[in-house]
Amino acid sequence: MTEEALQEEESSLFALGNALLRNRWRVVRWAGVGAAVAALSVVYSPTLFQASASFVPQGSDVGRSPLGGLAGQLGVTLPASNPSVSPDFYSSLLQSRELLGHITRDTFIMRELGNRRVAFLDLFKIVPGAASRREKLGVKLLTELVKPTVDKKTGIVRVELNTRWPTVSLDIVTALIAGVNEYNQRSRQTQAAAERKFLESRLATASADLRAVEDRLEEFLRTNRAFTTSAQLTFENERLKRNLALHQQVFTTLTQAYEDARIREVRDTPVITMVE
Repeated sequence: MTEEALQEEESSLFALGNALLRNRWRVVRWAGVGAAVAALSVVYSPTLFQASASFVPQGSDVGRSPLGGLAGQLGVTLPASNPSVSPDFYSSLLQSRELLGHITRDTFIMRELGNRRVAFLDLFKIVPGAASRREKLGVKLLTELVKPTVDKKTGIVRVELNTRWPTVSLDIVTALIAGVNEYNQRSRQTQAAAERKFLESRLATASADLRAVEDRLEEFLRTNRAFTTSAQLTFENERLKRNLALHQQVFTTLTQAYEDARIREVRDTPVITMVE
Protein backbone atom coordinates (compact mmCIF):
# COMPACT_ATOMS: atom_id res chain seq x y z
CA MET A 1 0.00 0.00 0.00
CA THR A 2 1.37 3.42 -0.99
CA GLU A 3 1.97 6.25 1.44
CA GLU A 4 -0.79 8.26 -0.21
CA ALA A 5 -3.33 5.44 0.33
CA LEU A 6 -2.31 5.10 3.99
CA GLN A 7 -2.88 8.82 4.52
CA GLU A 8 -6.36 8.60 2.93
CA GLU A 9 -7.33 5.64 5.21
CA GLU A 10 -6.08 7.45 8.34
CA SER A 11 -8.02 10.54 7.25
CA SER A 12 -11.28 8.56 6.84
CA LEU A 13 -10.88 6.87 10.21
CA PHE A 14 -10.18 10.23 11.86
CA ALA A 15 -13.30 11.72 10.25
CA LEU A 16 -15.41 8.79 11.46
CA GLY A 17 -14.08 9.20 14.98
CA ASN A 18 -14.85 12.94 14.95
CA ALA A 19 -18.41 12.22 13.72
CA LEU A 20 -19.02 9.71 16.52
CA LEU A 21 -17.57 12.09 19.07
CA ARG A 22 -19.80 14.95 17.93
CA ASN A 23 -22.92 12.73 18.01
CA ARG A 24 -22.03 10.70 21.10
CA TRP A 25 -25.11 11.73 23.02
CA ARG A 26 -27.38 10.87 20.12
CA VAL A 27 -25.76 7.43 19.89
CA VAL A 28 -26.23 6.94 23.63
CA ARG A 29 -29.91 7.95 23.40
CA TRP A 30 -30.62 5.52 20.53
CA ALA A 31 -28.84 2.74 22.38
CA GLY A 32 -30.98 3.46 25.45
CA VAL A 33 -34.16 3.43 23.35
CA GLY A 34 -33.19 0.07 21.85
CA ALA A 35 -32.52 -1.41 25.27
CA ALA A 36 -35.84 -0.09 26.60
CA VAL A 37 -37.77 -1.56 23.67
CA ALA A 38 -36.09 -4.95 24.20
CA ALA A 39 -36.84 -4.84 27.93
CA LEU A 40 -40.50 -3.95 27.33
CA SER A 41 -40.91 -6.76 24.82
CA VAL A 42 -39.64 -9.21 27.43
CA VAL A 43 -41.77 -7.78 30.23
CA TYR A 44 -45.00 -7.66 28.25
CA SER A 45 -44.64 -10.89 26.27
CA PRO A 46 -47.08 -13.49 27.65
CA THR A 47 -45.71 -16.26 29.83
CA LEU A 48 -46.17 -19.66 28.22
CA PHE A 49 -46.68 -22.93 30.10
CA GLN A 50 -45.52 -26.15 28.52
CA ALA A 51 -47.06 -29.60 28.97
CA SER A 52 -45.54 -32.69 27.38
CA ALA A 53 -45.90 -36.46 27.28
CA SER A 54 -43.80 -39.32 25.90
CA PHE A 55 -44.96 -42.82 24.99
CA VAL A 56 -43.92 -45.95 23.14
CA PRO A 57 -46.42 -47.57 20.76
CA GLN A 58 -46.97 -51.30 21.13
CA GLY A 59 -46.27 -53.42 18.10
CA SER A 60 -48.75 -55.67 16.34
CA ASP A 61 -48.95 -59.22 17.72
CA VAL A 62 -50.57 -60.82 14.66
CA GLY A 63 -47.53 -63.00 14.04
CA ARG A 64 -47.71 -64.44 17.57
CA SER A 65 -51.48 -65.12 17.50
CA PRO A 66 -53.02 -68.54 16.75
CA LEU A 67 -54.01 -67.14 13.35
CA GLY A 68 -50.35 -66.47 12.66
CA GLY A 69 -49.53 -70.06 13.66
CA LEU A 70 -52.20 -71.39 11.33
CA ALA A 71 -50.89 -69.23 8.49
CA GLY A 72 -47.40 -70.64 9.10
CA GLN A 73 -48.73 -74.21 8.88
CA LEU A 74 -50.40 -73.39 5.58
CA GLY A 75 -47.21 -71.83 4.22
CA VAL A 76 -48.42 -68.23 4.44
CA THR A 77 -46.21 -65.60 6.09
CA LEU A 78 -48.00 -62.72 7.79
CA PRO A 79 -46.21 -59.35 8.00
CA ALA A 80 -44.19 -58.99 11.21
CA SER A 81 -45.04 -55.34 11.66
CA ASN A 82 -47.84 -52.98 10.75
CA PRO A 83 -47.10 -49.46 9.46
CA SER A 84 -50.24 -48.23 11.24
CA VAL A 85 -48.54 -48.75 14.62
CA SER A 86 -45.21 -47.12 13.73
CA PRO A 87 -43.95 -44.08 15.68
CA ASP A 88 -44.24 -41.90 12.55
CA PHE A 89 -47.92 -42.89 12.26
CA TYR A 90 -48.54 -41.69 15.82
CA SER A 91 -46.69 -38.44 15.10
CA SER A 92 -49.06 -37.77 12.19
CA LEU A 93 -52.07 -38.89 14.23
CA LEU A 94 -51.29 -36.31 16.93
CA GLN A 95 -51.78 -33.53 14.36
CA SER A 96 -54.72 -35.09 12.55
CA ARG A 97 -58.19 -33.60 12.35
CA GLU A 98 -59.47 -36.86 13.86
CA LEU A 99 -57.93 -35.90 17.21
CA LEU A 100 -57.72 -32.11 17.05
CA GLY A 101 -61.32 -31.67 15.94
CA HIS A 102 -62.60 -33.19 19.20
CA ILE A 103 -60.46 -30.80 21.24
CA THR A 104 -61.70 -27.71 19.37
CA ARG A 105 -65.27 -28.71 20.26
CA ASP A 106 -64.38 -29.22 23.92
CA THR A 107 -64.54 -26.89 26.92
CA PHE A 108 -62.01 -26.34 29.70
CA ILE A 109 -62.45 -25.68 33.40
CA MET A 110 -60.16 -22.70 33.96
CA ARG A 111 -58.74 -22.68 37.48
CA GLU A 112 -56.99 -19.45 36.48
CA LEU A 113 -60.43 -17.89 35.93
CA GLY A 114 -62.17 -19.11 39.05
CA ASN A 115 -63.03 -22.58 37.73
CA ARG A 116 -65.09 -21.05 34.94
CA ARG A 117 -65.84 -23.37 32.00
CA VAL A 118 -64.72 -21.86 28.70
CA ALA A 119 -65.04 -23.29 25.18
CA PHE A 120 -61.79 -23.80 23.28
CA LEU A 121 -62.86 -21.59 20.37
CA ASP A 122 -63.78 -18.74 22.71
CA LEU A 123 -60.67 -19.15 24.85
CA PHE A 124 -58.37 -18.81 21.83
CA LYS A 125 -60.52 -16.01 20.36
CA ILE A 126 -61.44 -17.79 17.15
CA VAL A 127 -63.43 -15.26 15.12
CA PRO A 128 -67.22 -15.74 15.19
CA GLY A 129 -68.82 -17.37 12.18
CA ALA A 130 -70.09 -20.71 10.95
CA ALA A 131 -69.34 -23.60 13.29
CA SER A 132 -67.52 -25.58 10.60
CA ARG A 133 -65.31 -22.62 9.71
CA ARG A 134 -64.49 -21.89 13.36
CA GLU A 135 -63.62 -25.53 13.93
CA LYS A 136 -61.36 -25.50 10.86
CA LEU A 137 -59.54 -22.43 12.20
CA GLY A 138 -59.26 -24.07 15.63
CA VAL A 139 -57.73 -27.20 14.10
CA LYS A 140 -55.26 -25.04 12.16
CA LEU A 141 -54.27 -23.25 15.38
CA LEU A 142 -53.83 -26.52 17.25
CA THR A 143 -51.70 -27.92 14.42
CA GLU A 144 -49.29 -25.05 15.02
CA LEU A 145 -49.35 -25.46 18.81
CA VAL A 146 -49.01 -29.27 18.99
CA LYS A 147 -45.40 -30.30 18.34
CA PRO A 148 -44.82 -34.07 18.07
CA THR A 149 -41.33 -35.53 17.66
CA VAL A 150 -40.04 -39.09 17.21
CA ASP A 151 -36.78 -40.51 18.53
CA LYS A 152 -35.72 -42.78 15.68
CA LYS A 153 -33.34 -44.78 17.88
CA THR A 154 -35.75 -45.64 20.70
CA GLY A 155 -39.10 -45.28 18.92
CA ILE A 156 -40.34 -42.93 21.67
CA VAL A 157 -42.98 -40.43 20.56
CA ARG A 158 -43.02 -37.08 22.38
CA VAL A 159 -45.66 -34.39 22.14
CA GLU A 160 -45.49 -30.95 23.72
CA LEU A 161 -47.68 -27.87 23.78
CA ASN A 162 -47.32 -24.28 24.99
CA THR A 163 -50.25 -22.06 25.99
CA ARG A 164 -50.79 -19.13 28.34
CA TRP A 165 -52.63 -21.33 30.85
CA PRO A 166 -51.02 -24.29 32.66
CA THR A 167 -54.32 -26.13 33.08
CA VAL A 168 -55.15 -25.77 29.38
CA SER A 169 -51.71 -27.03 28.31
CA LEU A 170 -52.11 -30.05 30.56
CA ASP A 171 -55.71 -30.73 29.54
CA ILE A 172 -54.91 -30.61 25.81
CA VAL A 173 -51.93 -32.97 26.11
CA THR A 174 -54.04 -35.32 28.27
CA ALA A 175 -56.82 -35.21 25.65
CA LEU A 176 -54.30 -35.99 22.90
CA ILE A 177 -53.02 -39.08 24.71
CA ALA A 178 -56.59 -40.21 25.42
CA GLY A 179 -57.46 -39.65 21.76
CA VAL A 180 -54.51 -41.74 20.60
CA ASN A 181 -55.58 -44.58 22.88
CA GLU A 182 -59.23 -44.36 21.82
CA TYR A 183 -58.39 -44.26 18.10
CA ASN A 184 -55.98 -47.18 18.41
CA GLN A 185 -58.38 -49.28 20.46
CA ARG A 186 -61.20 -48.61 18.01
CA SER A 187 -58.97 -49.56 15.06
CA ARG A 188 -57.79 -52.77 16.70
CA GLN A 189 -61.29 -53.73 17.80
CA THR A 190 -62.58 -53.18 14.26
CA GLN A 191 -59.79 -55.33 12.87
CA ALA A 192 -60.46 -58.03 15.48
CA ALA A 193 -64.19 -57.97 14.63
CA ALA A 194 -63.40 -58.55 10.95
CA GLU A 195 -61.07 -61.43 11.89
CA ARG A 196 -63.75 -62.94 14.12
CA LYS A 197 -66.33 -62.90 11.32
CA PHE A 198 -63.88 -64.54 8.92
CA LEU A 199 -62.86 -67.17 11.50
CA GLU A 200 -66.48 -67.83 12.40
CA SER A 201 -67.23 -68.78 8.79
CA ARG A 202 -64.01 -70.75 8.41
CA LEU A 203 -64.62 -72.58 11.68
CA ALA A 204 -68.08 -73.72 10.56
CA THR A 205 -66.55 -75.12 7.36
CA ALA A 206 -63.71 -76.82 9.29
CA SER A 207 -66.21 -78.34 11.72
CA ALA A 208 -68.26 -79.79 8.86
CA ASP A 209 -65.11 -81.13 7.17
CA LEU A 210 -63.95 -82.71 10.42
CA ARG A 211 -67.32 -84.35 10.96
CA ALA A 212 -67.25 -85.78 7.42
CA VAL A 213 -63.75 -87.23 7.92
CA GLU A 214 -64.82 -88.76 11.25
CA ASP A 215 -67.86 -90.31 9.59
CA ARG A 216 -65.71 -91.86 6.83
CA LEU A 217 -63.32 -93.38 9.39
CA GLU A 218 -66.24 -94.64 11.45
CA GLU A 219 -67.82 -96.26 8.38
CA PHE A 220 -64.50 -97.84 7.44
CA LEU A 221 -64.01 -99.37 10.91
CA ARG A 222 -67.61 -100.64 11.00
CA THR A 223 -67.35 -102.41 7.64
CA ASN A 224 -63.76 -103.65 8.05
CA ARG A 225 -63.44 -105.12 11.52
CA ALA A 226 -60.49 -107.33 10.55
CA PHE A 227 -58.65 -104.87 8.31
CA THR A 228 -55.28 -105.74 9.87
CA THR A 229 -55.15 -108.94 7.80
CA SER A 230 -55.14 -106.91 4.57
CA ALA A 231 -52.26 -104.62 3.57
CA GLN A 232 -54.55 -102.50 1.39
CA LEU A 233 -57.12 -102.04 4.16
CA THR A 234 -54.37 -101.26 6.69
CA PHE A 235 -53.00 -98.57 4.36
CA GLU A 236 -56.51 -97.12 3.90
CA ASN A 237 -56.99 -97.01 7.67
CA GLU A 238 -53.72 -95.13 8.17
CA ARG A 239 -54.65 -92.67 5.41
CA LEU A 240 -58.01 -91.93 7.01
CA LYS A 241 -56.36 -91.47 10.42
CA ARG A 242 -53.80 -89.01 9.00
CA ASN A 243 -56.56 -87.06 7.30
CA LEU A 244 -58.52 -86.97 10.57
CA ALA A 245 -55.47 -85.74 12.53
CA LEU A 246 -54.90 -82.92 10.00
CA HIS A 247 -58.52 -81.75 10.16
CA GLN A 248 -58.45 -81.94 13.98
CA GLN A 249 -55.34 -79.73 14.05
CA VAL A 250 -56.90 -77.15 11.71
CA PHE A 251 -60.13 -77.15 13.73
CA THR A 252 -58.24 -76.69 17.03
CA THR A 253 -56.11 -73.85 15.66
CA LEU A 254 -59.12 -72.07 14.18
CA THR A 255 -60.98 -72.42 17.49
CA GLN A 256 -58.06 -70.84 19.37
CA ALA A 257 -57.79 -68.03 16.81
CA TYR A 258 -61.55 -67.42 17.00
CA GLU A 259 -61.48 -67.11 20.79
CA ASP A 260 -58.44 -64.82 20.59
CA ALA A 261 -60.25 -62.54 18.10
CA ARG A 262 -63.33 -62.43 20.36
CA ILE A 263 -61.15 -61.31 23.27
CA ARG A 264 -59.33 -58.66 21.23
CA GLU A 265 -62.66 -57.37 19.92
CA VAL A 266 -63.72 -56.26 23.42
CA ARG A 267 -60.28 -55.57 24.91
CA ASP A 268 -59.95 -52.01 26.22
CA THR A 269 -56.43 -52.08 27.64
CA PRO A 270 -54.09 -49.21 26.60
CA VAL A 271 -52.16 -49.83 23.42
CA ILE A 272 -49.35 -47.38 24.19
CA THR A 273 -46.85 -47.44 27.04
CA MET A 274 -46.41 -44.10 28.79
CA VAL A 275 -42.80 -43.08 29.41
CA GLU A 276 -43.25 -39.57 30.83
